[in-house]
Amino acid sequence: MQGQLPASDDDRLGRREWDSMPEKNRKLTQRQKDSNRKIKKMLQEQGMIPTDKENLDREKFVDDVIAEWRERECSEKWDSYFSEAALIVSAKIDRNYRISSEAVGAAKVLKMALMIKEFEDRMKAEGREKYSYQEKMNYLWDIFQA
Repeated sequence: MQGQLPASDDDRLGRREWDSMPEKNRKLTQRQKDSNRKIKKMLQEQGMIPTDKENLDREKFVDDVIAEWRERECSEKWDSYFSEAALIVSAKIDRNYRISSEAVGAAKVLKMALMIKEFEDRMKAEGREKYSYQEKMNYLWDIFQA
C-alpha cells in the first residue's frame, strides 16, 4: 500500500470529522411548513399557546396617544405618572438581556427633559426671556442623533 496516508484515529474508529459537527439548519419543505402551521393552529385553539397578535399600526398608535394625552385632565399628579412610566419603559430589556429600543426611546425622552431644563436655565443666566424654537432644537439636536 505504497503512497497511502496512514489512517487517522477517527478513521480507525469509524468516525469522520463531520460526524461530530452539528447538522446545518436546512430550509423546511412546504409539507413541513404546512404541518407546523396546522399544529400551531391546533395548539392555539386548545389555548396552549397564545394567539397571534396583529402588527401595531405605529402611526395610528402615536396619533391616538397624542390625542388622548391632550384630552387628559391637567394636574401636577401627571408629572409623577409621566416620570414613572418613562422610568419603567427605560428599564425594559429584550429576551437576550439587552436594552430594548423602547428603553432607549424612553431614556431619550428623560434626557431631553433634562436638557430642556438646562437650556432654559442657560437662557435665564444670560438674561434672555425669549428665544426661538430653532435655538432650542439646535440645543437638543444631539439627543435626536444619539
